[in-house]
Amino acid sequence: MPTVVFAVEGGGELRCVGVFTGDGPGEDWGGVGGYPLGQWIAEQRRAYTAGTLAAGRVAEPEKLGMVWSEQDAAWADGVAVAKVYVAVHGHFLPPTSAVWEGHPIGVWRRTRVRRRAGLGRTRSCVRPAVPSRRRPGR
Repeated sequence: MPTVVFAVEGGGELRCVGVFTGDGPGEDWGGVGGYPLGQWIAEQRRAYTAGTLAAGRVAEPEKLGMVWSEQDAAWADGVAVAKVYVAVHGHFLPPTSAVWEGHPIGVWRRTRVRRRAGLGRTRSCVRPAVPSRRRPGR
């Protein structure tokens, strides 16, 4: 299915600059006007986060479904899936291996619990050294 590519003109007008007919994963979006699309999106996200993107420049990408924060979108997806899981099971204690509606809800929950507990992404398996009560030579 062809995808229409848009660009914002100097006056803030949104116009079609081409139609892309990729074959799926691995497709190369290249760039619009010699400017890589991924770089443009990253710059728009940075400006949006900093609050320096004009209101008109926010509205146009939002009409196209722009995701300003991938982390916020992932959070919202996780919460939505968790609500469905709770509605079906009556609790939110999925095993770590649980996958619900294609979402790894068990891993998602474990990550939230660990971060809340202050464990972060990594956990040391080594116990801290405990001084021995034995005196040397005995």
